[in-house]
Amino acid sequence: MARLSSGLIVSILGESHKPLLAGFDCGNSDSNDFVKNDVFKYQAKRLGVSYVLQNQEGKVVSIITLAAGAIALADTRALDLGITDRIGKLPALKIGRLCTHKDFQRQGNGAQLIDVATGIALKIGREIGCFCLLVDSKISAINFYRKLGFDTVYEDITGRTSVPMYVMLPPE
Repeated sequence: MARLSSGLIVSILGESHKPLLAGFDCGNSDSNDFVKNDVFKYQAKRLGVSYVLQNQEGKVVSIITLAAGAIALADTRALDLGITDRIGKLPALKIGRLCTHKDFQRQGNGAQLIDVATGIALKIGREIGCFCLLVDSKISAINFYRKLGFDTVYEDITGRTSVPMYVMLPPE
């Protein structure tokens, strides 16, 4: 558990969070269903690890689920890494889900969890390699991710229901 500068607390999802998630509502039925029915199953099967952001009263503000991922080098538009393309795919930390309770949306809480994910990715990068954060963004969230420095994999997103996006990790 870590206290962020905002006074909010972030911790890995655990059994103690179960009763707190019963009333979680981010306004999106698919994400709500994931939080209520699948988040613990994903974690138990090691498909992802979820981090919970709570306020000082203990209410769940936001949840982010992270997993190992990769992005094809060819999908990193106009990116010159100074390496050959033999690598094929670059290691990434994938944001599987990011959702904020509807009472706490548009207050910077999702961005705080992206900062937490960036810290985790940097740690992973020092131990096994991690090039970027990766997300399959809903169309409605593209601007949120763009404000945080993410770029779309494809220039033309016409007709897509989700858009792969990435942001390179900052140098240390």
